[in-house]
Amino acid sequence: MNQQRLYYLDALRAFAMLLGIVLHAGMPLYPWRSWSGDESAQALSIDILMGSIHSFRMPLFFLLSGFFALMLLNRRGISGFFRHRMRRIALPFAAGYPVILMSMIGAYIAGYIVIAIVDPELGKELEAKAESGEESGGFDLMHLWFLWYLSLFVGTFALMMKFLQSIRIPEALQFTLRKVLMLTIPLLLLIPYLFMPRDGTPEVDTYSLLNWRMFTYYFGYFLFGALLFGQNTKSGQPLIEWIGNKWKFLLSVALTLLMFSFALTDFTKSSVWWFVYCVVHISACWCFCFGFIGLFNRYFSEGKYWIRYWSDASFFMYLMHLPVLVFMQAIVIPIPVPLIAKFLLQCLLAVGMLYVMYRFAVRYTWIGRLLNGKRTRDEDIVLKEALDN
Repeated sequence: MNQQRLYYLDALRAFAMLLGIVLHAGMPLYPWRSWSGDESAQALSIDILMGSIHSFRMPLFFLLSGFFALMLLNRRGISGFFRHRMRRIALPFAAGYPVILMSMIGAYIAGYIVIAIVDPELGKELEAKAESGEESGGFDLMHLWFLWYLSLFVGTFALMMKFLQSIRIPEALQFTLRKVLMLTIPLLLLIPYLFMPRDGTPEVDTYSLLNWRMFTYYFGYFLFGALLFGQNTKSGQPLIEWIGNKWKFLLSVALTLLMFSFALTDFTKSSVWWFVYCVVHISACWCFCFGFIGLFNRYFSEGKYWIRYWSDASFFMYLMHLPVLVFMQAIVIPIPVPLIAKFLLQCLLAVGMLYVMYRFAVRYTWIGRLLNGKRTRDEDIVLKEALDN
């Protein structure tokens, strides 16, 4: 596969990362204060947006991670692949968790102070809840759960590839097994989803280190992405692009199925309707994944410097976005403007602040090297000239 044709996947991976900021901006990070008040229509529109993003964002991210995993493994071998991924995934998780945890605590304290000044009544309410211990919690992976699970996926995948290499499966049988897995994985994903809580969204359990439903569900997308790498149609077109050719149709079907699944959420207590919901929701997720792959292949296939830059920046921005959003939400909640305006203001302020942090305090420092590899200003100038001219 031509390296030039992978720029759109870099852009799509960054898009999936940055959508996390939008998703969490819509969450009431101060749960004791309702976002909506009497603005139910605006609150509902944000809930629909959040539900739509949550339905496909992480499956899409893990599918792309699996695709790039096999590509990297073919280049570096199993040992080289494992070391590289642990350095880029597990190490940032281990080093970043305490930093982000302390940043979250600091953001909440600063937010309390701001709210106590601008809204004394709410400040007293927060103080009472803090004294009662009502808002206290235990261990929490926070939004870093995806790094933890991705590390588990990488280790599992490396062991699987090591085992497959040791038994030396004939090439013809490998081909058959690959096709069988690609046909069965989308169906098998129903099993863990059926056991998830019936709240209408894919389960995200950040309070445990291993949730079998989350592991099997998201690892299915990771494995499917790995199976896609290197596969071509009879005409020679990469399979991942061929599936996304009908991206307009796929995204239309995805939105239709998603709206239908939203309508089914009131009936999920029934086992029959819960099964129907799971089938509809997973089908919508696959359509979203390949629809966005086709969309980004259509408009972002050319190598541009800004795509490379934002692909690098998105990792840091996602890692640090939650403390920033916590503080931003404390600022915007008391502002007497419509809910949609508060939501958009949060997104813009958070993205702007995170970009400035990355640009001036991360990209050319040891932090940037830890996250994305070494970058220098001179190399960026050369790369920009090469890609944009």
